[in-house]
Amino acid sequence: MTRLDELNAARFGQPVFAPFDDGSQTHAMLAQQLKATLKSHGFDAIAIAARLGVAQVQSLPPHLEHILDRCVLSHDELGILIRLFVLNLPLTQYDVSKVFNSNLRTFLIDIGALVVDGGKVQSVISLFCLDDYIFAADSFAYDAVWAGEVRAGDRVMYLGHDSLGLALTAPRFKRRNALDLCCGSGVQAIVARSYSEHVVGVDINPRALRFARFNAAMNAVDGICFVEGDLYDPVDGETFDAILANPPFVPAVVNDPALMFRDAGATGESVLTRILAGAEKHGTPDRVLSLVADFINLKNYAHKLVDWQLDQFRTFMFIEDESHLVDYAIRHTAYLPSIQERQDKAVRMLQHFTASNIHTIHFGYLIQTGAEGNLTIHELKGPIGNIIETDVRRVLEGDGVRFSETAKSSRPRLTPGVRIVVEIGRSHESEEEISIFAETPDSDFLPRLALSSAVYQLLEKLREEQPLLCDIRDEEEQRLITLLLDQRVLTLSSDYYR
Repeated sequence: MTRLDELNAARFGQPVFAPFDDGSQTHAMLAQQLKATLKSHGFDAIAIAARLGVAQVQSLPPHLEHILDRCVLSHDELGILIRLFVLNLPLTQYDVSKVFNSNLRTFLIDIGALVVDGGKVQSVISLFCLDDYIFAADSFAYDAVWAGEVRAGDRVMYLGHDSLGLALTAPRFKRRNALDLCCGSGVQAIVARSYSEHVVGVDINPRALRFARFNAAMNAVDGICFVEGDLYDPVDGETFDAILANPPFVPAVVNDPALMFRDAGATGESVLTRILAGAEKHGTPDRVLSLVADFINLKNYAHKLVDWQLDQFRTFMFIEDESHLVDYAIRHTAYLPSIQERQDKAVRMLQHFTASNIHTIHFGYLIQTGAEGNLTIHELKGPIGNIIETDVRRVLEGDGVRFSETAKSSRPRLTPGVRIVVEIGRSHESEEEISIFAETPDSDFLPRLALSSAVYQLLEKLREEQPLLCDIRDEEEQRLITLLLDQRVLTLSSDYYR
């Protein structure tokens, strides 16, 4: 399979972002000037999504770039930047000069980010925003520059919903050090540096590591070491307080060309199993492992974790949604250039699912501590669009209290952010009906839960009396409190993990 680095070197004399292999301070300063210029033109996630008419850039449907160019986007500076780095359309040199001075234009060409061809300028990188960060990744504009190279195996994954979701979900406890496996463009490592004294990012793809170093430089983030290697190999003998991973997790059809950033064996679990198997050896006893994946045959995961890790660690899975297998196959063939190729690939994927006993595919996040315990599976409200790591931290903190010696002296209370709603309606017989729900209107964390009148009465009692857990003797109340703790409606107050 052709590699993009080879194409870059053949055409431009060096791979993209080659200067960021040597840590040049001059290039780092220009990268920071690039970010400052982008920000000065209003280049941020909210503004870009608003211009494109979507909730998130990640939800932008494919193949609409020319419609958006002609009918939606204005020709101001932000419109030019969206065309260049989000839609990856070729622009005139005059348009590019309206957003970047000559130094930045030369810089972007020298590092291989912009290609000048036939009087037009095109970006072969895409830019994505998260909080105040801006991240670069490979774009599919390479397919216009080098026709037929869509299957290039070393492509650096864009900031998709999986990367975004993990960054918004992974708990941000203060840490001595953190390890980002399969770091790609460095998103998780750079975010982790905000709560970790030192971070190591590991990837088997040298192209990805240059993107990661560029992104760290552009965002003026130091204290991160990006190293080439296979998962834990470069850090053998070291232990980490936090381990993060957005590994390849798509089931790979036998004998089909594999995409390095995406495909992971027959069931999509070949990398995931190795990450989980090495977590105990390479994590401290109070570690937190956070990863995102498609989880195959979810109902078997409690047994899978024991088989892979040879032990039982306290594990939480936060599930966004379940994919219909046909829809999953169609979505994962969208990168192919022709309708016939996409249809043929989808058929091969569905046949592969049957042959590999893949019955269900759930997308979500796995958070695991070093404590002994079992697996708990939670459903999220839906796709994550806002940060929920504080909610995840509360789950871990409450769970730590719940199974500690101090649990009985803690007080069960409504989880912060949870609201109890009472709705009054009419039945078909015009009789008054009362419905009670728990919801988190300002968070993507908790789906709306229907509550019985008995649960509502218990919640009122807990609110009014504020009893210690050890003082609750009624077996039915104890059962309901356990259920509400599992569903994250209640938590136990504590300073655990702080």
